[in-house]
Amino acid sequence: MLRIIAGKYRGRKIEQPATDLTRPTVDRVKEAMFSMIDSILRAQETPWPQMRALDLFAGSGALVLESISRGASFGLMIEPGAAAFKTIQKNMETLKVGNDVQVLRKSALDLGLFSNTFKNDLPFSLIFLDPPYAFKELDLLLENLLKNQWASPNALFVFELSNEAATPTHPGLEILKERTFGRIKIVISRVQQIS
Repeated sequence: MLRIIAGKYRGRKIEQPATDLTRPTVDRVKEAMFSMIDSILRAQETPWPQMRALDLFAGSGALVLESISRGASFGLMIEPGAAAFKTIQKNMETLKVGNDVQVLRKSALDLGLFSNTFKNDLPFSLIFLDPPYAFKELDLLLENLLKNQWASPNALFVFELSNEAATPTHPGLEILKERTFGRIKIVISRVQQIS
């Protein structure tokens, strides 16, 4: 079982998928990740209610649900796996999140195919990317997110990767924070403003 760390659902337990295809973010890493995000939001003077969260490899949905618990106004979770998708739906029902959160059973690489469905919900200001370690198309995914305006100006990209993985870079992103927790690396980047 996973738990929500802070906010209105603090201490509530949610399930993780019964599959080897997802890697749940352990509580201590999630707590550190959200501490890093909180620090950036305070420095930018951005309150949580101004945040709109997107998780492209949602697994249990824990990262978007944590964001909603902290006050984010909307969350969208993308998850192609059947078991994980059902777990996310169950977690949404457990927390009774209502219309603040939606989940799609799609691949993150299919963003362009369903962007019209969510055109009223775009752009997102907090984007989580925790791809499978074997995922080789992160550069393409970043390009699609930025080119198709899924990311708002100053949006934060939160990557959870193997500590052996190269730090994701893109000309449209600046790295703000990078920390390693055992075999996991967290990188937070922000969309750069072009002046």
